[in-house]
Amino acid sequence: MRILVAHFVSPARTGGMSRLIGATHDRLRLEGHSVTYLTADDVPPRWRSRWGRLGFQFFVRRAAAAAARGGQPFDIINVHEPHGAVVASRRSGLGGASVVAMTHGLERRGWGVALAHPPSRPRVKTRILHPVTTLLPASLALRRADHVICLNSDDQAFLTRELGVPESRVTRVIPGADPVFGKAAPARTYASARRVLFAGTWLPRKGTEELVCAFTDLVQRGRDLHLDVLGAGVPKPAVLAAFGRAAAGRVHVWTGRSDAEIAAVMAEADIFVLPSLFEGTPLTLIEAMWSGLPIVTTATAGMKDVVDHERTGLLIRPADSQALAAAIERLIDDAPLRRALGAAAHHVARRNYTWESATATFASAYRAARQAHG
Repeated sequence: MRILVAHFVSPARTGGMSRLIGATHDRLRLEGHSVTYLTADDVPPRWRSRWGRLGFQFFVRRAAAAAARGGQPFDIINVHEPHGAVVASRRSGLGGASVVAMTHGLERRGWGVALAHPPSRPRVKTRILHPVTTLLPASLALRRADHVICLNSDDQAFLTRELGVPESRVTRVIPGADPVFGKAAPARTYASARRVLFAGTWLPRKGTEELVCAFTDLVQRGRDLHLDVLGAGVPKPAVLAAFGRAAAGRVHVWTGRSDAEIAAVMAEADIFVLPSLFEGTPLTLIEAMWSGLPIVTTATAGMKDVVDHERTGLLIRPADSQALAAAIERLIDDAPLRRALGAAAHHVARRNYTWESATATFASAYRAARQAHG
């Protein structure tokens, strides 16, 4: 198959979206498929803004039409949901390409969470523009695509129930992880519980406010803890400013530029926390499981799909800093529980959450899209 992957992100594989797409499509290339990327770097700088969400759709269609005119049309156009409306609605001149809309966490569900959560509630201008620039084209793309790829069961159910997408046209993918993350697991003794790791963008929807409250509370109550923040995507001072003086001195901000660097930070951690309010299925969570870390995360989105409460991690209510602090404290005080959860998480991840499995799921979805297109 000739595949165009059109996602309006940087081609640098630093975020979960770009790493997921890159890892799976590298393997599809090795299987003989042709893969072309269209990213934010392929459009003029003036389009790399809010309005780029609208404009990028036309760049996607132009690239697909140019390939068709050149006699090498794409078989598959994998386009991120906010940017797929034009190519999914105007099929003429695309050489019979099948359109696969991919969601990394449904825009419409994420918007509802943002409106309901005061720290992430958007400004008035955003509340006016976002439905037009993002939600409307995303819903159109999802409804008109030949197939939809999502990352968790909540999104899968929403697509069918709220958007009317038939179950047969939806595939759920669970990310994998590089085996480098698994190297830490055999060496873990679970004797220490001093280093807590949060890996993700420093955004309110990732539960950062709840994390700040929980960590500050534990430090103020005399717990000897340090917090590692990995891949925040904002300057270090912006992270530290969220904490009081005493807690901020125990916060360390790291940047991981490769799987090996991210794995090294995870290897030094004792407990992994991800109190997100909304996600797809976070790649860092899968990597933490591979690393054998005991996990505290929220019982929503893809987290509850891959973490089995009391077996491979602890699930808590979203937006509950007290529950987060209590779960961390429980792990601090119970070394056998840390060991049991971490070892079970590693075993499940190594068996079930691999890039080979994720790649096979992508290939299956692409074949289904071709069949649906006729």
